[in-house]
Amino acid sequence: MSDQPDLSDPNLVKLSDNPQVGISNPTWQELKERKVLDVGGEEIGELIDLYIHVSWKKVLYLVVKSGGWIGNLGAKYHRIPIEQVVEYDEDRIVVDRSREQAEGVGEFDPEVLQN
Repeated sequence: MSDQPDLSDPNLVKLSDNPQVGISNPTWQELKERKVLDVGGEEIGELIDLYIHVSWKKVLYLVVKSGGWIGNLGAKYHRIPIEQVVEYDEDRIVVDRSREQAEGVGEFDPEVLQN
């Protein structure tokens, strides 16, 4: 899977824009704002959204926010394919990607995909 969502795919939606889609076990409310760490324990950022393929009923990408102060000023956003999640618990999500790899994808505007 690519780090770049296919924005032309009408089945790809942001969970925050489409609460009727929903996820369970764990629920979105349980996941939102969890810390996202690399396998070495270094913090990459905080989970702020998920991209879901509606037809497949499957989460495809995490949207992770890093940095920033006073709200979102200076924050950077990264897409991480769901396949890179290696562990999660009630406090954190661990991904098989270093902070440098996440940042190496380039900045991502989470508002680009509007549904």
